[in-house]
Amino acid sequence: MTRPTGSTERGSTAAGPENRDLRPVTDAERKEICFDMLCYFDRICRENNIRYSLTGGTLLGAVRHKGFIPWDDDVDVFLTRPEFSRLDAAFPADGKYRWISPTHDPDDHELPYGRLMDTRTVCYGAETPSNEGKGLFLDVCVVDGLPDSRALQEAHMRFMRFCFRARRTVIIIDKERDDYKNVSLPKKLLKNFLVARTDKQFWLRVIEKNMKKYPFNGGKYVGNFTSQYGSKERMHRSSFASYQEMEFEGRPFMVIGGWEEYLTNIYGDYMQLPPEDQRRGHHDGVVYWKTQENSI
Repeated sequence: MTRPTGSTERGSTAAGPENRDLRPVTDAERKEICFDMLCYFDRICRENNIRYSLTGGTLLGAVRHKGFIPWDDDVDVFLTRPEFSRLDAAFPADGKYRWISPTHDPDDHELPYGRLMDTRTVCYGAETPSNEGKGLFLDVCVVDGLPDSRALQEAHMRFMRFCFRARRTVIIIDKERDDYKNVSLPKKLLKNFLVARTDKQFWLRVIEKNMKKYPFNGGKYVGNFTSQYGSKERMHRSSFASYQEMEFEGRPFMVIGGWEEYLTNIYGDYMQLPPEDQRRGHHDGVVYWKTQENSI
């Protein structure tokens, strides 16, 4: 997934909690919080007749494990652009968890999609600025339209990927990092130019505009441009023509009718377990309880 920024300065991250007595959130607690956020999100959608789908590792976990992948603990969902617009308008301003989006909280959110955040927790030492100083979250991504031409599809998705990388560059560029020192001179010059002449808000505007360039209902193909999987999240629009229920940790959640196409695109033989040395989570930094009273 693409990531918003949580710091106000380029490349700044906190070394740890100011209150050294804060207790880290355990792996079991992370799963409990994330699952509860998913249940809350599901309830809001059902109350407003909004369709969504589990996605990424969450969908894979539902299919292969009937719940969390054993070595993972985050949750992800996506919606079509029309459904996301409805959800964004309907989501309660005050609730158990904080809903953040470009329209709901434009001063504090810097992503072109939504995020449900637990305000009882806080992350420190994150490599990704979007997670630094923020609580555990559930990303709510958007699926937008693509042109029918395969060449135009590739061009559009590559451009979107460039925009996200450019935005990340102006946020976290650090000349001591390997991803700066080990690139060619032309790439270094490009990075320096982007930092000198643009900022994260510039790229957010470009990203939002171009995500909506092709209407969701306009062609045969759609895609999730915010995904780490790039063009692998290009799907037939017919995959979203129907939805079904699928069990995740003992509860039913929505998934798109074309879930098999989606998982095959990303994982190939998705029922095959990865090698043991690849069975690890994707924690970024350490998450703490803000106060002892907030602990589960």
